[in-house]
Amino acid sequence: MDCKFCGVENPVDAIFCKSCGKRVDGTVTCPECGKTCEGEASFCIYCGARFEKEEVYVNPKRRIKA
Repeated sequence: MDCKFCGVENPVDAIFCKSCGKRVDGTVTCPECGKTCEGEASFCIYCGARFEKEEVYVNPKRRIKA
């Protein structure tokens, strides 16, 4: 599966990209409520938490710089 963020090809069953570490399906996990949202979202559609553009949350316990 190609990563929606960087385009690198990953194994079919991969959840996170081996190159950039983001979710290959292009989604992010809200740091407040833990629900999955679209990667391009500025706010969580479930709780309204703001996503910081300089950080991408791949799961509630791990943050990487975008």
